[in-house]
Amino acid sequence: LVEPWACVVASYLVAPRETMKPGGTAWIVGGQASAGTQYEVSKGFYEGTHPAKIVCTDLADPMLQRVRQMADSFGAQVVPTRPLADQDIAQLAEEQTEGGFDDILVLGAIPKDALQAATEALGRDGIMALVTPEAFDARVQVDVGRVHYENIRYMGTTSTDIAEAYRLDRTSELVPGGCAWFIGAGGPMGQMHVERALHLSEPPRLIIASDVDPERLETVRAKNADVAEELGIELLCLNPQQMGMEAFEDALREKTGGNGFEDIVLLAPVAPLISHAQSFLSEKGILNIFAGLPVGTTAELDLSDVATRRIRFVGTSGSTIADLQVTLDAAEGSAISTNRSVAAVGSIHAGWDGLEGVANAKFLGKVVLFPQIEYLPLTTLAELSERLPGVALHLNARGGWTHEAEEALLRAKLPLPGSPVERERSGRLEGQTAIVTGAAQGLGEALARRLAEEGCRLVIADVNMEKAEGVAQAIQTDLQRRAIAVHCDVTSAQSTAAVVERTLDEFGCIDLLVSNAGILQAGGIDEFDPERWRKVIDVNLVGYFMCAHAVAPVMMQQKRGKIIQINSKSGKKGSFKNSAYAASKFGAIGLTQSLALEFAPYGVRVNAVCPGNLLDSPLWVDSLYEQYAERWDLTVEEVRRKYEEQVPLGRGCSYDDVANVVVFIASKEASYMTGQAINVTGGQEMR
Repeated sequence: LVEPWACVVASYLVAPRETMKPGGTAWIVGGQASAGTQYEVSKGFYEGTHPAKIVCTDLADPMLQRVRQMADSFGAQVVPTRPLADQDIAQLAEEQTEGGFDDILVLGAIPKDALQAATEALGRDGIMALVTPEAFDARVQVDVGRVHYENIRYMGTTSTDIAEAYRLDRTSELVPGGCAWFIGAGGPMGQMHVERALHLSEPPRLIIASDVDPERLETVRAKNADVAEELGIELLCLNPQQMGMEAFEDALREKTGGNGFEDIVLLAPVAPLISHAQSFLSEKGILNIFAGLPVGTTAELDLSDVATRRIRFVGTSGSTIADLQVTLDAAEGSAISTNRSVAAVGSIHAGWDGLEGVANAKFLGKVVLFPQIEYLPLTTLAELSERLPGVALHLNARGGWTHEAEEALLRAKLPLPGSPVERERSGRLEGQTAIVTGAAQGLGEALARRLAEEGCRLVIADVNMEKAEGVAQAIQTDLQRRAIAVHCDVTSAQSTAAVVERTLDEFGCIDLLVSNAGILQAGGIDEFDPERWRKVIDVNLVGYFMCAHAVAPVMMQQKRGKIIQINSKSGKKGSFKNSAYAASKFGAIGLTQSLALEFAPYGVRVNAVCPGNLLDSPLWVDSLYEQYAERWDLTVEEVRRKYEEQVPLGRGCSYDDVANVVVFIASKEASYMTGQAINVTGGQEMR
């Protein structure tokens, strides 16, 4: 945030020229009562610092001769014109300049229409200097957009020394111990101006922050009241809309003792506010037009005040490298805190939401986008506790952004060296994000742990949140890999979509989906309850579809990803009195092949793994051995031996057997494999 802060800082560093522009074109206009006045120019007519051309209108002969003498001594051109009353000022500027006059000197009062036309005849960076001993009717419509964007300045003096009009009584910095008024202080930039004012080494004694948005104004108060009180600065947050204009103006006069403000900063892009604010400037006061009013926007200003009261209007747009350096030094030296301006964070993909939020004034501060983070939806600081609790822990006591919070965000979203997310390892899947469904126990838990060992960040998705959280905690503790538990009912589109959203919030991408959740309910066709049969299809087949459907938009947009479905040998060969399970697994292989065709153009691979009997799994140990032993009048050991003897390699399938194949399919070594249903059956199934 150094750049927007630099724009704030730059607005107080602006310093207009202190002489007529060397080599430029000046226009000197004689007004009423100028004929009998003896003018002098103590500065600006030295060799190398004088205008190249001086256009003269209505100058008395003595003044005209003096100008000629000075111009002749330096080789400057003098161009007398017909009287002002007969002059087309716009045409004069076009004929005598390239883009407008660099300086216009008005000696005494001139008609309002001529004065307004003269303001329009100034070129970029031009200065109008009013030299008049007393106020005159100089209320004209001034293009205040040019003050902001084109560095147009209005200056003046009551002295007969023209050079005095260019002399600066003060810098553009806020007056130490003075009174400052920030109009539209509730916006992000306004808050920055107020904060900067409070932290100056010599701050104003009074700061009035006004805004018509009560919520924004309360933010200014909440952020700064304690600091102001500690520093002994009176900070008032006033809402003119709620107070009523008369009461509001009375408060302004009372607080300044009727002397006005040394500094008024306009942050609301509303031109009439400039006209109103001018009447509250003190002598030698500065009205800083910080708001980006477009060129062509006019406001009625009394220009005689720049001479008789020595007020100034300043404005800046953007910042320079030098301004950035000053701001960076101030931030590093704790003179300003750029972090206090942060209201929301997001990844580069949140750009449109950020722009919409700015356009609709949604945020009470700045939106910071991190282009190096692949996916993080636009998140306010208040929402961090829900979306990224690990980052929220590092916010300050007021819930504000800190360097520690930024580091926590980057560590959560990026593989930073030394972070818990990314250790120096040789994992084949280093830095990838994997969702494993049904991972709270059994094979799913084993696959999750193995993927963590290979370098993955894990999402433990399961209906059993208590066990899922235990698995996630164990992975983080034992393997030092980031893991989160997320409730997931694979039969629910809403639930699977929520898993994807949470995964993106935490990790920013999805590299791997392992669709492992499944159930087994057996029975003969004549005894199978249709609802129980349908339940198996819903979990094993529809659930697989729901998970793939949820990750599809993400992986297609990423143009990368892997989906691995944990199938079964029953997906290759019918299973006696197990029709629901076999049907779900046969269907899942068909789904795998179909998805592989759909995803291939996007660089996403889809495969299935078909394990044999996992004879040491909870399903067998806690249920099937006892069921089969009772059915066949065998011991548990005999049942196990019976199943092992059906396998050519003579043993049951282990979790490691399955995990080895899953890791291989997920790795780059299998980059040419998609649409496959790979047997891990010890030779029991070879189709």
